[in-house]
Amino acid sequence: MIELISLYIEFILRDPFAQITGFMAMIATMIAYFQKDDMTVKKLILISSLFWGAHFYLMGLYAGLAAVIIYVFRFALSLRYKRSKGAFMAIILTTLVAAYFTFDGLFSIIPIITSMSGAYSYFFLEKIKLRLAMMFNSSLWLVYQISVGSISGILNESFVQIILLLTVYRMLHPEGGTKYYANKIKDILWKRSRPDYDRFIFIHDRVIHYRQIIGTQFLKILHYDLRKSFQKKSSIFGKLQFHKKDEVSAVDLMH
Repeated sequence: MIELISLYIEFILRDPFAQITGFMAMIATMIAYFQKDDMTVKKLILISSLFWGAHFYLMGLYAGLAAVIIYVFRFALSLRYKRSKGAFMAIILTTLVAAYFTFDGLFSIIPIITSMSGAYSYFFLEKIKLRLAMMFNSSLWLVYQISVGSISGILNESFVQIILLLTVYRMLHPEGGTKYYANKIKDILWKRSRPDYDRFIFIHDRVIHYRQIIGTQFLKILHYDLRKSFQKKSSIFGKLQFHKKDEVSAVDLMH
């Protein structure tokens, strides 16, 4: 831990002005990522990019500087040509050309990757998807800042990850809303896996309904059959009584 702090102090003393511009860029970036409005985020990040460009230039990190310059043009194009595949491809080609001239080892590729990924994000993504893409780019920038020894860059990207998580949380859980971030994820997972209980209850109710109807009809039919049978037996019994009376009368007459 002490060695790490000593290393940080050494980096700051080596390029104090470069580190100061980096901290100014970090402050502008942090303010930007707290915003919900996409346009406000882009404008504040544009301001921070100017400081990051100065920071990378003073530290001699030309791959990072190229990525910042491309970002400025990308920002202007994304405002005018939103979702334009032609403008997006122009940014990609420009980024590849910059990669050819600024290549200085494996880590110098990272700003180029973030530039292309960021271009796609700003041209085609919005709201939460845009913030998630920013988190991916920020993770790559964190690796790059560690590799080049940018203290402000390391702190910036670490804070950016936290800020983006909070921003996504705020967007999913607006003031006065009823669902929290954890509940939102739970709802998404639960909707995918839970049985359709409403449909099951509906079917169950219909079965009971039809069973009651069938049972009622069956009882009606049974009652009808019993009544008909009783009437038939009553008719036969009446006829037998009638014949019996006739027989009795005939006997009386014989006597």
